[in-house]
Amino acid sequence: LAVLLRWSSPEGGEDLSTTTAVTIVSSTVLTSTVPIGVGATSFTLEFPGGSVPSALTYAYDDKVLCRAGEGYVDTSTCAECAVGTFKAALGNVPCTSCSSLGDAALTTELPGSTAQGVCVCNDPLFVLSTPEDGDWACECEPGYGFDADEGRCVICPVGTYSDVLSREECRACTDLGDERLTTTGQGSDTEEDCVCAAGYFKRPGPECDVCGPGAVCDEPGASIEDLEA
Repeated sequence: LAVLLRWSSPEGGEDLSTTTAVTIVSSTVLTSTVPIGVGATSFTLEFPGGSVPSALTYAYDDKVLCRAGEGYVDTSTCAECAVGTFKAALGNVPCTSCSSLGDAALTTELPGSTAQGVCVCNDPLFVLSTPEDGDWACECEPGYGFDADEGRCVICPVGTYSDVLSREECRACTDLGDERLTTTGQGSDTEEDCVCAAGYFKRPGPECDVCGPGAVCDEPGASIEDLEA
């Protein structure tokens, strides 16, 4: 069983066009030299045993060759990708910020990330959207709104609702056309949760009416059907 590791020079990275060999240095594998053809822009390394040694580094023409999960610093230095960044391939390019995928709220849980797929939202209440075409986005699930001051999702307070994935504040029930509309609790995820406040009842239509003498409307949500019961 062997693992083949293939590297191709990335756009903007170090070019191997004048390199004739790559030196592999590892704490678990003897130092060896892999010849490659002049003008080549890729090479393949074979590792018997089924895995790539974790302590593996590469060098060519007296320069380092940075592994996946390591960013290029200078000709002698690679550095582990910091939290919030990743690098998926072998090559001398910097680590890529998760935020470059489209949302400043994207990060990683650990340093040394080797794939963009490990980028996650920085708040567990965010829902991550990863469209094939377009930017990634961290959005608040229905029943939660985005607090721009705190940079996170918060549960919709009484009197508001959110019925879509978004990075917007919760919507006020009063925006539906009646200042007497509210909700019976937090976390409302549909405008249908907006009901008449205590002291009012709902007729068919958009508005609330004042409860008359003898009518019991001491809880939000009373309707004309309740009064007729």
